[in-house]
Amino acid sequence: MLFLDANFGSHIYSLSPQSGYPFPESSDDGVVLYGVPPEQLAASALTLKKPAANALPVYSEENVRAYVTRHFPGVAVSQVVLGQLTESSGELPEIYQKLVWVVNVDPNSLSVPVKPTLAKQGSASTNAQFALVFVDATTGEFVYFLAG
Repeated sequence: MLFLDANFGSHIYSLSPQSGYPFPESSDDGVVLYGVPPEQLAASALTLKKPAANALPVYSEENVRAYVTRHFPGVAVSQVVLGQLTESSGELPEIYQKLVWVVNVDPNSLSVPVKPTLAKQGSASTNAQFALVFVDATTGEFVYFLAG
């Protein structure tokens, strides 16, 4: 397992929209991920919503961004958002409900070609159009990688 190694002392992070965390505009309580079609995220049985106003991440956006660029050298990060992740299929109980940082990266900037995670079996697989790295905002642990 990968862990985010950072020392934050007694820092506390506020998650109100005024705090500067990047919450793109959305018509509901969902989080918008640039370049990620909502139906593809839904097809993965993952739901990402804005976190509760009182949710406090232990790890900052800056440290999560540094973590991803350290573990994926040369990767281009296009967006980092905080969200409440749920998984509805029951196939991934370890991520049933977590406060996560979602790091949206350019799949073409990864050192190996990334195929879509969500490709239908038997379909011609093309390179992924998006890649998401999910990091637990409380423990700093790598949670999930999704490409589509």
